[in-house]
Amino acid sequence: MIEPSIAKALAMKEGLSQVQLRKLQPVILEFDCQDLIKTLHGLSHPAWNICSIVEEILLTGRDLGLVEYSFTPCSSNFLAQNIAKWEACFNIYGILDRAVNMDYPTRPVCAKIEIRARPD
Repeated sequence: MIEPSIAKALAMKEGLSQVQLRKLQPVILEFDCQDLIKTLHGLSHPAWNICSIVEEILLTGRDLGLVEYSFTPCSSNFLAQNIAKWEACFNIYGILDRAVNMDYPTRPVCAKIEIRARPD
């Protein structure tokens, strides 16, 4: 079992990978881990177990340029929370492919992050 803080940091890192891959800029990454968001904004130091992941997130974000990190409480992102519970139930991880029938998962799923274009 992976520690939650590590899983959340890895989910953010994967979100940035998808931003790069899909060339989505500008972008806002909304996340339900307030400690991680504070760390990315420079308001706190990362926990020892996610230091290297946070460094990678910050470097990738700087390389991309137009990336914003935003805190969103779990209660306001019902869909992501339910998909995350589904993911945990079936021990699946990765990227959510909307083309896959959710009744019969054949590809990995990850919905702990939301990627969307930032309004101009």
